[in-house]
Amino acid sequence: MTTTVARRRPAPWGRASARAGGDSAIVDAPLVALLGLLVGAGAAVPLGYLVWRTWELGWTETWAILSTGRTWELLVRTLWLSVTVTVAAALISLPLAWLTTRTDLPMRRFWVVVTALPLAIPTYVGSFAMIGALGPRGILQDWLEPLGDDELPAIYGFRGAFVVLTLFTYPYM
Repeated sequence: MTTTVARRRPAPWGRASARAGGDSAIVDAPLVALLGLLVGAGAAVPLGYLVWRTWELGWTETWAILSTGRTWELLVRTLWLSVTVTVAAALISLPLAWLTTRTDLPMRRFWVVVTALPLAIPTYVGSFAMIGALGPRGILQDWLEPLGDDELPAIYGFRGAFVVLTLFTYPYM
């Protein structure tokens, strides 16, 4: 005797299936679109503020600020940080994703949860935790001092930003 499984047709866009969620399963598409626009507008506020302040400053002063060497140095450093963090996050996340989905990794569910844990910690909290643990007067320094290690390498600047941003953003990839 063979059994057949009835396939459900996907619900039309903007409405959930009534079988899936009961009476409250109807979602109003215009409401979702409006909420999305509100979230997008909120995310655009900082950029709008910068444009407004630039407009107030005028083209002459804006160009004087943009053409300084310091501005270009900061731009290059920021681009370099974003490229290196992206590459490092890819080098961490892609093998982890492959290991947890395509192999017979022991305790697979455990590793899926553990590798996603950085998503639960805001980056600024993680950076304070890293400074407290690995900083000049941090926990690791206290542990290594009796062994004769007087000073750890500084974790501030590019190196520290690279480590923290990589470790706390690889799950997004």
